[in-house]
Amino acid sequence: MMYDKAQCKILFQIIRVSLFDSDEFEINAEADWKLIYRISREHKIHTILCRGLEKISSKDKIPEKMIGKLEELWQIERAKDAVQKYSIDEILDAFEKDKIDCVPLKGIYMKEFYPDSI
Repeated sequence: MMYDKAQCKILFQIIRVSLFDSDEFEINAEADWKLIYRISREHKIHTILCRGLEKISSKDKIPEKMIGKLEELWQIERAKDAVQKYSIDEILDAFEKDKIDCVPLKGIYMKEFYPDSI
């Protein structure tokens, strides 16, 4: 699927802010937030988008309805993260209790080694 170059550029700038704490940028008032939202969902980078928007001061150019959708997504992801963390802790505690050696190699447990869990 082809995407509009301007919308992808905005998305990439938000990702840069999210991942690298890069310099602030001005959000284009003509941004197609429905398309940006769709791209982020299709590529499963919506949490990065949400985190980036959290750091941007010019959110007033984003439609309030879109901010609400993104905030709802962010809360859902945070809730999933908490449930997964609780579940892995239960599993690891059960393994330890039964003296079963294990080494978690990916997923929620490994996220703790990155700068931001979500």
